[in-house]
Amino acid sequence: MIESSADSIHILYPDGSSAVFDASELRGRLVRALSEAGLEDLTIAEEISLAVEFTLRGALHEAGIDSVSSFQLDQAVSKSLEDAGYPLAAEKFLSASSAPSAAEKIAPEDLASFFRLTLSLGEAEAVLLGEKTAEALGKLGLSRCSRQFALALAREIRTLAAEEMLKKREMHVPCGKKRILPGAETLVARLEESCKELFRNGILKLNECTALFPSVRVEIFLEKALALLPERPQQNAPVTELVLAPVLGRCAACVDRIYEELEKSVEKESLPAGKLPLLVTFSDMGSFAEKFLLAGNAEGSPEKCARNLGAYFRAMLKNAPFRIRYGK
Repeated sequence: MIESSADSIHILYPDGSSAVFDASELRGRLVRALSEAGLEDLTIAEEISLAVEFTLRGALHEAGIDSVSSFQLDQAVSKSLEDAGYPLAAEKFLSASSAPSAAEKIAPEDLASFFRLTLSLGEAEAVLLGEKTAEALGKLGLSRCSRQFALALAREIRTLAAEEMLKKREMHVPCGKKRILPGAETLVARLEESCKELFRNGILKLNECTALFPSVRVEIFLEKALALLPERPQQNAPVTELVLAPVLGRCAACVDRIYEELEKSVEKESLPAGKLPLLVTFSDMGSFAEKFLLAGNAEGSPEKCARNLGAYFRAMLKNAPFRIRYGK
């Protein structure tokens, strides 16, 4: 599955390295943790990974930064598992988290810069936290400690000394126990006839969401959408975004209407950042790209075509999607 979002998140690791956030990698870790906890419904992994990523993006955007420590990310995932009623899975997830080796020690004088990078703190806050952590290490008789221990100690210090500030910085993923959005059939029944036609013809599909991640989830089937064009393109005949513009515009208008209706129904206080996430999936993008977008052009690729068409569709929407997917 190809996935894209508006911007990149960087994960900072205790050893000083970093990597771009990978949603599929997080889902894989969640699947393993849930399996080890004896759970059979592994779709929970998808819901929690989406909820955590959406909350993470909102928190970082509000703070004006694009990075978060792996420690904070893992704690947020663990917290969401616990809130959803899966404490054993949370324990398995944390136990499998990557930890630095015993040889990787940090000295007290390096704590401030380490905290500033890893926890995305300001200079003054990082210095103060470094001093308090160094003082705690001194009382324990330690001249150096592992990065993981320093992070755990710093977290405890911040909890005790500034609980309110910690709450503002900590990512909390709400996991309600009841669904707060109307069902797909109920919602489609409220729409105008022009939108209902797209659903009847199988061009659009509205998927149900769970209480773990309340969201608007729309699938688009491009080959079926070709029926709305005045002339259906022949297979292996070049098709451009401009040719598809009328049908894509109609789909975008319908997605906007769906979003508008669901926005009226949602309990804003139960959502991260008070915003309803929009997920758009082009379910048959792979085959559609091969048959129509590439049309035998050996220089292109289905992935590049998918991203270009996705960006074109994103620009048509009033509400930017949290994530666009291409294929199941």
